[in-house]
Amino acid sequence: MRYRTLGGTGKEISLLSFGGGRLPDDEDEAAVLVSAAAARGINYFETAPGYCGGTCERKIGLGLKAHRESVFISAKSMVDGESDGDSLRRKVEASLQALQVDYLDFYHFWAFGWRWWDHARKPGGALEAVRKLQHEGVIRHFGFTSHDSADNVMKLMATGEFECATLQYSILSAEQERAIAYANAQGIGTIAMCPLAGGLLVDPAKRLRAVLPDSAEVQESARSATSAEFALRFVWSCEGMTAAVSGIATVAELDENVAIADRFEPLVPDDRERVHAILREFSVIGHRFCTGCHYCMPCPNGVWIPSIFRLLNYARMFKMIDPGRWQYGQWPEEVRAEACTECGQCEPKCPHGVPIMAQLKEAAELFGDRGTGKGE
Repeated sequence: MRYRTLGGTGKEISLLSFGGGRLPDDEDEAAVLVSAAAARGINYFETAPGYCGGTCERKIGLGLKAHRESVFISAKSMVDGESDGDSLRRKVEASLQALQVDYLDFYHFWAFGWRWWDHARKPGGALEAVRKLQHEGVIRHFGFTSHDSADNVMKLMATGEFECATLQYSILSAEQERAIAYANAQGIGTIAMCPLAGGLLVDPAKRLRAVLPDSAEVQESARSATSAEFALRFVWSCEGMTAAVSGIATVAELDENVAIADRFEPLVPDDRERVHAILREFSVIGHRFCTGCHYCMPCPNGVWIPSIFRLLNYARMFKMIDPGRWQYGQWPEEVRAEACTECGQCEPKCPHGVPIMAQLKEAAELFGDRGTGKGE
């Protein structure tokens, strides 16, 4: 495993880091997977209280019991207009209890944006609570995760309060490169979330493989066999980027991801420009697309929103319309897009600002009875 220094923290973070959002349902199986990741050299584990139906922190804690001193555990909690110092402390204490640890190596304001900054820094607020917890040794390093614009992310960085930031960054979502460059100049470490666009870039895709480098500088063993490998290489090749957090669900996925990290070779500038060219071609998907985070769920009407949007993403990007129609046609009618009543409960929960109701209509037209004859 390779390691990079995370900004001014001085901590050496594994190039491939572990995201806790896709752990197995079985607790023992999840713990074995997490322990195996640590044994293979992954030393940064991202957790959240809401991941895996609220079981993520406990599963990560169980898996890391034998590795505590050799790994970094990252936790986070929401900070918004209703948060104060007392509520933040309670959230941190709950995370400590679930993880079964005495301190957090990294703590982040979760899905934080510039609009909450003034509230967070009020006397008795969330920022003051973090500083007290740092003084007590409960929190070692402090940062934020964000889906805000690059300009607003840079405003947060300019406050001088944060040591690191976790940002959405991938082949399909490269607009944060300005913020990453700014962070690098300021000594703020950056970590990429959604490097595979919520799984959209996992499967091989001819249109992406078309931009694989042919240059002699890239060794044959380092060439991408899948879109996932090329996508991770793109992220790791960004100057200033420390690591990519990959959601891993099985030991087989773990081994594949570790192998990709071990044979990583940076993309040369010409190859990155080729990626940006294909980015412009793929701009039809827009910056606001579903990454499968499931924050919108559960739908009160039972609609399978992330699953529907996965099909929609494939149809938009890779022209995989017929397979999408077939898959959609296998689902019960009550979970399809047509079952949406436009109650609007989902959209405020989406960290990416996806116009969920409008896109469900688009999916219904493309895959449903009106567009396909019941998914034929």
